[in-house]
Amino acid sequence: MTNKRSAVKRNNDALQTSVSKTKLEATILLTEPTNGKTLSTEDIIQDLNEKGIIFGIDRDKIKEMVQGSMYNQDIVIARGKPPINGDDAKVVYIFSDESDVSIPGTIGENGRIDYKTLNKIRNVRTGDLLIEIVPPTQGISGTDVYGNEIVAKKGNPVIIRKGKNVKEGKNGLKIYATRDGEVCFKDNTIYVNEVITIDGDIDNETGNIQFNGKVNIRGNVKSGFRVEADGDIEIFGVVEGATLISGGDIVVHRGIQGNGQAYLCSSGNFKSKYIENACIKSAGDVEADVILHSDITAQSGIIASGRKGLIVGGNIKAGKKVRAKVLGSNMGTSTVIEVGIDPGERDNYEQLKKEIEGVRKSIEDSKKAIDLLNKMAKQQQLAKDKEEILAKLLITHETLKKKYRTLTEEIQVLLKKFQNCRGGKIYASAVIYPGVRAVIGNSVRQIYDELHNSTLYVKDGEVTVGPYEK
Repeated sequence: MTNKRSAVKRNNDALQTSVSKTKLEATILLTEPTNGKTLSTEDIIQDLNEKGIIFGIDRDKIKEMVQGSMYNQDIVIARGKPPINGDDAKVVYIFSDESDVSIPGTIGENGRIDYKTLNKIRNVRTGDLLIEIVPPTQGISGTDVYGNEIVAKKGNPVIIRKGKNVKEGKNGLKIYATRDGEVCFKDNTIYVNEVITIDGDIDNETGNIQFNGKVNIRGNVKSGFRVEADGDIEIFGVVEGATLISGGDIVVHRGIQGNGQAYLCSSGNFKSKYIENACIKSAGDVEADVILHSDITAQSGIIASGRKGLIVGGNIKAGKKVRAKVLGSNMGTSTVIEVGIDPGERDNYEQLKKEIEGVRKSIEDSKKAIDLLNKMAKQQQLAKDKEEILAKLLITHETLKKKYRTLTEEIQVLLKKFQNCRGGKIYASAVIYPGVRAVIGNSVRQIYDELHNSTLYVKDGEVTVGPYEK
């Protein structure tokens, strides 16, 4: 470092002063006197002041130099205060900025890695805070050895551009989502996608998909994988033995080959080219060209439309109607068609039957235990622990009987409702083959002969065959 150096002679001593280029450091060099009196501390400070050096003077160091006769050495005797530059603005990501690629999956509670759950989609909800901006600071000014201010540099701001489906908070330092979807941050622009598109298959590369909006999948959904969406799910390939759960509609352009493992549940309508060996549940209609050996439940209707219009095998349950060209097959394939009862209520009915049976058995078991303890009590005084058991059993027994009565009342209400369900119909524009079991409300008809261009409906408590109704 090159210093500016000046010299002063006083009392036959030589005093040289230098100041760094930054003006943040001043040094002096004393030369051993040849004549006269040594410079005092005050003499040196006065000399520094005369040269304009007034800030950060280290009096103790000067005194030490004088007393210690520290000659022919450059000694720092004044230091300025360097400025503290301001911090640049920072962006705090409330969402995960990028996936942890060091772990190829999600670690479960048992410590095992789920290689199908990769969490690649950053889901957000409406109103979620996405990012928070910490503004730049002004910095703290410094002072040089001449007492002059050294202005600190201000921190640099950050510019975040707002894309679709986001908004700023009042102070402009917070950005929130205005829609459910996936938050994206690219080229300093933040936005929320309501629709995500997977260009290929759902497999080990993508992992399972869970999204707050609509999902478009250009490829297939491989066996063992899961797709969940709050919105619609649209698949342009084939669904294998996978699970799909949608808060909207599900559309499968090519079809479903479920291998007995596929489960697809839609809160809206469901449409597929064909359905084979799958379990389908829909809160609306289910529509396909061909339905083979599948369990289909629809709150509204099940329609086999298109060129073949075929339903063969499995259990087909619709709240209002089933419509097809062909029901069953000429091989007599067992095909159960149920209409006229809300499938959810029918499931509830079956569940109630199981629960009632379980409660009934518990009542019998508790009654046997009570009878045994009462018999023992007649023969001899029961021990205290046995008395406590008996008391608990009596309470449990009464509780079970009350529950049994409640469940029985609930199932009777459903049965009465089922008896009044006569509005459902089954339509077949071509043929209904033997092997089809038609259930409309509580009325049942097993088909033993081929029926052509037929409509099945309930009349006078029986399933009746009428002409085909368009």
